[in-house]
Amino acid sequence: MDIIIYVIDMNDNKPEFTQNSFHGKVPDAAPKDYEFMTVTATDADDPNTKNAEVRYSIISQDPPSPNPNMFAIKPVTGVIRVNSEGLNRKKWSKYTLVLQAANMRGDGYPMTGRAVIIVTDSNDNPPQFEQETYTVSVLENLVGVEVAKLTVTDDDEPGSPAWSTKYKIISGDEGGVFSISTGPSQLEGIITTVKPLDYEKTKQYILSVIVENDHPFVGPLPTSTATVTVNVEDVNDNAPYINEREIKICNQEAPPVLLSITDKYLHPNAGPFSVETQGDTRKYWTARMNDSGTGIELILNTMLMPGVYNVVLRVFNKQKLYQDSLKATVCNCKGESVVCSEIWVAGLSLSGVFRIICTIFGLLSISYLLVLFMRRQICLGQGGV
Repeated sequence: MDIIIYVIDMNDNKPEFTQNSFHGKVPDAAPKDYEFMTVTATDADDPNTKNAEVRYSIISQDPPSPNPNMFAIKPVTGVIRVNSEGLNRKKWSKYTLVLQAANMRGDGYPMTGRAVIIVTDSNDNPPQFEQETYTVSVLENLVGVEVAKLTVTDDDEPGSPAWSTKYKIISGDEGGVFSISTGPSQLEGIITTVKPLDYEKTKQYILSVIVENDHPFVGPLPTSTATVTVNVEDVNDNAPYINEREIKICNQEAPPVLLSITDKYLHPNAGPFSVETQGDTRKYWTARMNDSGTGIELILNTMLMPGVYNVVLRVFNKQKLYQDSLKATVCNCKGESVVCSEIWVAGLSLSGVFRIICTIFGLLSISYLLVLFMRRQICLGQGGV
């Protein structure tokens, strides 16, 4: 007769945690029942018996704040979850749990282990502008210059995505003139120009800027907004100029000729104006500002031969920018009534010039005929020989 003997497992093994210490992280804004880590233990007894059925529990919590039951563990799976709201990274950044794993469904041999929980920062503190309104000035035509630096504060963990900031201009820059970027400190927004400003087109911009974190907020948090008023400054990049580029004047007893000035820019970069004669113009002409300081009185000092002259003037504005020269036709007349009977070139009338040209042409023609006659005579003489 065969005798079959079944060896029945005895509970002669204790559970063993798979790690000496388990490590986990939980956000400080985690709600109740938030699961964030799992611990495990094994038992060498027969897995088909209660001898190997392990159950988990928490023995103690350090620190026991804000209450001693901040965490709970699922007895069968070993999943640890938040059991109570009130985690605060600033006050309690780390917890140590003493765990127990017992076989026989929790009634057998116990074994203790440890779980270290790091409380991480949640983005539950929105960044705030230190100053909500700014007024700045910037010169026109400059690109890539810093317009304003907006500083913020954030109560989240320094260096974390919940602490570093990003910025956006939400209104006031329809032309895309400005850009804003995060500064080196991660807590400042720097506005710069990406297109040249034009004072004549837009003298002022009012920008609305918001700040957010790189990491999304954990819930509906207020967004901080700053208003930046940018005043564009009167740069005088165009020189003043004389409107009358050509004038006519008598060469005898002529009154002053009034020349008007145009400058695109307003005070304080435009007037008062000043004028200077240059080179040979000083010998024959005098230029001075009129009583109002808005025009030039040009005076012929000495009688000139009729003709067209280049009058070199420099008209300066407050920024010492200038333009040169105008054409003056001097006519053989007297007083205010300018009568130019003939066109003069280099001091000679056009008819006089024409007569000189005709005379020269006639002399050349006679010379040419004389040369032909002499050559003919020479040829005839040689033929006679």
